[in-house]
Amino acid sequence: MPVIFSDLDPEQVCKCFGDIYSFMQAEWGHCWHLPDRLQLEDGITLPLCATYGIRHMLASSDKGTDRWLNNAKIIFRHHFIMGNESNEKLAELACKTVCHYAVEDRAFRHVFGLALKTLELMYDKQGARHTSETLAHARAMYELQMAAWDPSGGFLSYRDTTKAIYVLLHCIRATISGQTRLTSSQADAMLTWGRQELFRVQGWLHGLEWTGLHKGCLAIYGDAASILAFPHVASHFLVEMIINPLITLCSTPGGLALVSEELVSAVEHT
Repeated sequence: MPVIFSDLDPEQVCKCFGDIYSFMQAEWGHCWHLPDRLQLEDGITLPLCATYGIRHMLASSDKGTDRWLNNAKIIFRHHFIMGNESNEKLAELACKTVCHYAVEDRAFRHVFGLALKTLELMYDKQGARHTSETLAHARAMYELQMAAWDPSGGFLSYRDTTKAIYVLLHCIRATISGQTRLTSSQADAMLTWGRQELFRVQGWLHGLEWTGLHKGCLAIYGDAASILAFPHVASHFLVEMIINPLITLCSTPGGLALVSEELVSAVEHT
């Protein structure tokens, strides 16, 4: 299959994956996960197939569309097998490619969300270990979004900035946990950067003005509905992307030492 993928025109890759799913449905009665036999006996061929598929899809002219994103999500879900070294490499590929694309073109906001889900599912929940390269890609995505913060962008800018802060806290938490493949000097450098960025987040929270941020929250329902719904939606992102990750970070001795009282106060008064 990797040989076939390497010869395919990028535009044919999606169709090829559609044929694969149809085959899985006919062969095993489902197409949403692979049989245990294949997971245990063949732990490298299928991730290699996913690798070629992802690379071609990233070169496809329809990248960033809903169809492209759906295919990417399915590939990651299909081929990530918990506890297998080859799947840790696949998690690394997923992190680097999707984070890179989120940095490459900010016009497709859904890709930023897909990158966030990749970090959350493959690293936070499935236990893949970060490398210096995967953390560097996540860091670049965070820094780009923080630099792009614009209050005039309304709700979408607020939402994406809270997600960026989640990425920052994810990087810090992963480094402190020791469940990475970083050297001691790389870990020290990451934590030094993280401490500096937490001060930046503190400043962002202090300077946050809520007036006008409801714009775009529920645009399809009209401005009045947006104003009424915004406090609830904004609170959701504040809790899920900033407060809960901060609580988790502070539950570890190393994390508690990084989070200043001033940052906690800024969160409380937001």
